[in-house]
Amino acid sequence: DRNDNRGDRNDNRGDRNDNRGERRGRRPASQHDRHSASSARPRQIRQRLAVLLDLERILREAESKGGELAFTKLFKALVGRRELIRAIAYGSSEQIEAHAGILAGNGVELQIVPGPDALAVSIAVDAMSIAAKVDCLALVPGEEALAPLAKSLRANGVRVESASFNEPEGEALPPQKHHELGEECLFTP
Repeated sequence: DRNDNRGDRNDNRGDRNDNRGERRGRRPASQHDRHSASSARPRQIRQRLAVLLDLERILREAESKGGELAFTKLFKALVGRRELIRAIAYGSSEQIEAHAGILAGNGVELQIVPGPDALAVSIAVDAMSIAAKVDCLALVPGEEALAPLAKSLRANGVRVESASFNEPEGEALPPQKHHELGEECLFTP
């Protein structure tokens, strides 16, 4: 008989432990509740970005604004809080040699192209190979010859952005976002 009473006491003790939170005005948290509370906070996912840079054109635009391009500031303006997956600068051997130190210091790959026709092809080939690895691709500066590429990228779910010191050229390359670069991206003498 005594053993039966002990069992009842232990059972009641277990009930008291289960009701502790209720006595204090709280509902006891089950393991399911704890997991759902932590999953209620949205997890920040950083957008993955690639930048393809026509070195000759962006340098010419910077000169027309009366300054020299500040590559570090340019990349800060473009990347923001996103994750830069890959950056490639395309230019002639002279342009690449003249800016190799600062570009490589910013993690930019350098690609020498023999002329303007090869430039558009090189950018298109690299853009299509990178597209599956990024959420967004920035063309700097955007140009009319890249309009079919931009349409193809968008059709594959890649956001297309452009950046330049000048207004975008008509509707030839309508980006989903255009970064208008200003004096903050220039070294002025």
